[in-house]
Amino acid sequence: MNALVLANTTIRQDASGRFSLNDLHRASGGVNKHRPGQFTRTDTFKALVEELETAHICAVSVEGGRNGGTYVAKELVYAYAMWISPRFHLQVIRAYDSLVTQNVDPMMALRDPAKMRALLLDYSQKVLELEHRVQGQAEKVDAYDRLSDAKGAVGLREAAKAIGVPEKRFVAWLCENGWIFRSSDNSRLQAYAKRIADGFMVHVTTSIQTSDGREKLVMSVRITLRGLTKLAAAILTAERHMPPSRALVH
Repeated sequence: MNALVLANTTIRQDASGRFSLNDLHRASGGVNKHRPGQFTRTDTFKALVEELETAHICAVSVEGGRNGGTYVAKELVYAYAMWISPRFHLQVIRAYDSLVTQNVDPMMALRDPAKMRALLLDYSQKVLELEHRVQGQAEKVDAYDRLSDAKGAVGLREAAKAIGVPEKRFVAWLCENGWIFRSSDNSRLQAYAKRIADGFMVHVTTSIQTSDGREKLVMSVRITLRGLTKLAAAILTAERHMPPSRALVH
């Protein structure tokens, strides 16, 4: 089996396939606060070891001698890398994926149920991690899902509701960001010509009946489905840089 290599550092393995935390520490840059001993004292490490031992996995081995050190199971390698930094975590994941790919013969895997189960479990773990990340983005996903029900051009109130933004704050955002403006007499909102040319907004003239029974033509601004999609992306992107007290989407 090929060795796991990170930052030109070969990560040693013991006879049971566990990986050296000491080598991982060197590969990460060798910062003192990231020493393996610091990590093994954390509650996260202790809880993971307990869970692995419940599943009858010998997760940790400490060896002495010149080439000794702390050797841990793959799950703890990932946890240690994440404890150091998201960047190092990603480097470890990519290096391990590359190692697995190099050492898997597709035909042998198909003929070996145990190996196939191991591969499926490995990929299942990654899927669960991705699902956890998606849950953290649920509000943003919901905002885009609501757009799928918007048909044609809609008014500002309906657009605000579709994206999940309070109407007054939504209108203020549109004014501040060059989508709409008030007419010279301050009586109605209008779309900027560029937004109309881009296909994001339209002006619609409708007939209403006044209190004295007469008909009156009124122009209103509407947002197209294309505009809704553009707005949702722009607002949610801007939200990442806003303090929670100023967030638009709730």
